[in-house]
Amino acid sequence: MTLKELYSKFKKIPAKKWIKNKIIDSQGNCCAYGHMTFTLDIPMDDRVNLNDSLKQKGINIINVNNGIDNRFQQKSIRARVLAAIKSVY
Repeated sequence: MTLKELYSKFKKIPAKKWIKNKIIDSQGNCCAYGHMTFTLDIPMDDRVNLNDSLKQKGINIINVNNGIDNRFQQKSIRARVLAAIKSVY
């Protein structure tokens, strides 16, 4: 799966389904890692590829998700994660 395809999968998740500081909650809302693992069921190789691509640019998806990375300060978690992914493809 290409990074662009991963971006498209993440883009389909509504903003209200994203959370921070937790992988998944009781309503099925997730952080970026949770969505990769549970909601989207992205294969491990593709998760590793995405994380490696982000790391090459000094980007940690968890820090982006939680609003810690100053380069990605979009209002919603979804927008931050999408911006980070888009920055590497």
